[in-house]
Amino acid sequence: MERVDLAQVRHAERARWLAGGEWDRAAPKVAVGELLGGGGWYARLYDWPGLWPRPGVCRYAGPDAEHYARATAGRWMRTIGGDWVAT
Repeated sequence: MERVDLAQVRHAERARWLAGGEWDRAAPKVAVGELLGGGGWYARLYDWPGLWPRPGVCRYAGPDAEHYARATAGRWMRTIGGDWVAT
């Protein structure tokens, strides 16, 4: 696992989980997606007040990258509650 800045790499969001409104900056959100160009998969937790001060996203590479990214996102989803949003 490494941390990456999604603003610096091309990515495709595959699924998003919300605990509150889509545009509510106080409602935590989880996104799972693929880093394009063979870069692996990522899990992102954002818009959670008081969350880690570190910018970035958890990136996974290798044959099980999607599994690890979805597992990380799943742990966060269980913590915050919420619903899937189709993307």
